[in-house]
Amino acid sequence: YVDGTRMTIQAMTDAGLQLDSISLSPAPALSESTTPVTFDAAQGLLRIFGRNLAALESFAESPTLGGTNVTVNGRPINLVYASPTQVAGQVSFPVTGRVPVTLTTANGGRIDTSFSV
Repeated sequence: YVDGTRMTIQAMTDAGLQLDSISLSPAPALSESTTPVTFDAAQGLLRIFGRNLAALESFAESPTLGGTNVTVNGRPINLVYASPTQVAGQVSFPVTGRVPVTLTTANGGRIDTSFSV
């Protein structure tokens, strides 16, 4: 069966008893063809590009969209857009230097990266 971005395969007996199961979840990955993380300091807008970044496309202002959340300097940020290929969020606090970013998906996938200001 499929649940969001996770697919579970079950081995069953003829009597319907489950023998074994395995879950497959795509790992998130940063884009290799574009700059994977951009930050517009004037607007406080952080954008992350890649694949398998969120389970579905969502527009809202929330710490979690499409099952994905992002922290900047260890602090959660409000996301404004999430899709499988892009996540955007508002950094509402000052950041300087090399800034660590962690993106976590609903299926437990994680990307640790950074950007410079």
